[in-house]
Amino acid sequence: MLICPLKSLSLERISRCNPIPVLMAIIITTIPIEMAKIPVFTITEETLLLLPLEKIIFLAMNRLKSNLKSLFATLKVMPLFLFGGIVFSQFNEDVICGAQQTEVYLQKLKNKKVAIVTNQTGAIKNGKGQYVHLVDTLKSLGVHISKIFAPEHGFRGKADAGETISNGFDSKTGIRIISLYGRHKKPQKEHLKNVDIIIFDIQDVGVRFYTYLSTLHYVMEACAENTIPIILLDRPNPNGFYVDGPVLEIESSSFVGLHPVPIIYGMTIAEYARMINGEKWLNFDIQAVMTIVPLKKYNRSESYKLPIHPSPNLRSHQAVMLYPSLALFEGTQITVGRGTEIPFEVYGAPFFPDEKYPFVFIPSPNEGAKHPKHEGEICYGKKLSQYRSERNILGQFGELLGNHFNQSHHLLCAHNGKEFDFPYIARRYIINGMPIPEKLNLFGKKPWEVPLLDTMELWKFGDYKSYTSLNLLTNILGIQSPKDDVDGSMIHNIYYEKKDIGRVVNYCQKDVVAVAQVFLRFQNKPLLSEEEIKNI
Repeated sequence: MLICPLKSLSLERISRCNPIPVLMAIIITTIPIEMAKIPVFTITEETLLLLPLEKIIFLAMNRLKSNLKSLFATLKVMPLFLFGGIVFSQFNEDVICGAQQTEVYLQKLKNKKVAIVTNQTGAIKNGKGQYVHLVDTLKSLGVHISKIFAPEHGFRGKADAGETISNGFDSKTGIRIISLYGRHKKPQKEHLKNVDIIIFDIQDVGVRFYTYLSTLHYVMEACAENTIPIILLDRPNPNGFYVDGPVLEIESSSFVGLHPVPIIYGMTIAEYARMINGEKWLNFDIQAVMTIVPLKKYNRSESYKLPIHPSPNLRSHQAVMLYPSLALFEGTQITVGRGTEIPFEVYGAPFFPDEKYPFVFIPSPNEGAKHPKHEGEICYGKKLSQYRSERNILGQFGELLGNHFNQSHHLLCAHNGKEFDFPYIARRYIINGMPIPEKLNLFGKKPWEVPLLDTMELWKFGDYKSYTSLNLLTNILGIQSPKDDVDGSMIHNIYYEKKDIGRVVNYCQKDVVAVAQVFLRFQNKPLLSEEEIKNI
């Protein structure tokens, strides 16, 4: 799956340019500002690696006269960005987790001494729709639970990141708890005495350095060594809709990254367990005997909103989405908000200039961060939790079309828009359960009623086998190429490496002008002059 940030669309209205009036979709850029990369689904043929920030410029052209002397008139600002990293949340009630399907695995626990590897996320809904811990549920069903194995942060999920956790007993059930984040990170032989079968039920977040994966590895290894079967109850990966980041070099493996996988690996925890077995990553190429209870009604293309916080400092869906990027700051002097109410939704430092980093916060000790970085110091940074969901943005986009481009003679225009940009946006409306704006809704419309104009389609003249890029078409028609300085393949390097936002903005603006010029040439109209373009 190709994932990259969105190239934003800005819409620009031109009047009747006989014989075809158009509403031209022009391409312009958001302005990314000091933000860790968040992958977002692309909706353009180029790989434009830009991030949505506060504003996208929206230009509306006044009606062009036949002499093309009138210019762009009004300027409006409209937020229009689609996160992939923050795409939208699949409704939790749609997904049936493995743990919820007790009828599938309960029989396998009958008359067995059961150990459970779990934490606070190992919960399922009862008949009243309330979340009840799996330990309590199984006990109520007569399952004999002999012990609990707890990962980092402990069985109740309250310990600090990296805090050593001792063995103990659960105060509610009296069951012995063996810490897998203390003296031992792998169940020892003595821990597995009087254990017939192990259940693994922990909610992961889909990031390589999140240590629940390492706990899974060592539990599988211990079970394989001691011929104890595992029942693995699958749960969704909230970051499972994309794969990104460098692959770990095996010589750098540790408990915060054991396997040669990307930072964001795009698998559920059961799928990952299958890979551990299949790739023979356990000691001596041994393999665990596993029974997997898979998910039902899970859509990998959607971001799943976790009903229970997976760890003390991932307290919101936004934090879970930002975690793969912001966690990379943990090894620096930049704080990511531990010791605040919104960890992993902010970043900053005492030495950041306040004029560029207006959000002020002071890290203080709290649950999950007893001694946060820059404790008691004033930090200047950015608050990333302000960015909105895809549903909100699609709603605003629909309002924009309805309010400004609602006349029958208005058309949406783009190069390759009919096969790429327009259907992509329409599909996002459907997936989000939202009505498609009239301009994009093609159901029941005859070909001549479709209010979309595509310069690439016009150039095909019915030859649908051909593909002509905007760059090639401008060269054929003697129009200045929008790719004379930069092409789409270079954008990633220009933005992330060279930090040259100006060149990126210029690149997108050239695309805008090129599409307009191509359409004018199709209409045998004079092209916009350099002076007219400068004054737009």
